[in-house]
Parts: sequence; structure tokens; C-alpha cells
Amino acid sequence: MNNSINPKLLYQIIDQDAYFIDIRDVHQFNNLHVKNFINMTKEELAVSLQSFSKNKPIYLMCYQGIGTKDIVNQIRSLGYMAYYVEGGFQAFLNLNNNQYF
Repeated sequence: MNNSINPKLLYQIIDQDAYFIDIRDVHQFNNLHVKNFINMTKEELAVSLQSFSKNKPIYLMCYQGIGTKDIVNQIRSLGYMAYYVEGGFQAFLNLNNNQYF
């Protein structure tokens, strides 16, 4: 099963009822982030996960899409619908659509 989503797909799902989590450094996040994403550390996500509904998808983003791949696999093993953005924030940034920041 493919646990990743193409960054172009974010345009279609960004306003859906889902959890959008950006695990980049708080300074990177505060400098620029995709709308509807909230910033959490990996540790904060682990603690908060139990309050998340398993019926609502979780979309994770990091800087290059590498750090979230393993996290998504762990979250999915717990029964959640979790996905990571291929190429991360950098790939989305390269799409050059400023209305989503």
C-alpha cells in the first residue's frame, strides 16, 4: 500500500476534514507553512495521537518527506489512516502556488 501522497494532491484535500501536521522545526514553520497545517514535534504527535480519530486521515509533512515516512508507517500500524507528502514541504514549495501559504 502506498502511504504517500503527491504534493499536487494537497490542493484537492487541503480543506477536507483531516489532520494536517507539519513536523518541521518551529522556526521553519513560522517562517512559511502550508495553510491548515499545524506544527508539532514528533514527540507532541506521539502524545496527541491517542486523541485523534481513527476515522479521520492524518497528513504529515516534513522538509523533504524523509522524516515522515517511518512515522506514517508506525501510525498506520496502530490503525490510523496516515499519509506523508512525497518530497515534503520542499516539493510543495516548488509547485509555486502562493495562495496555499
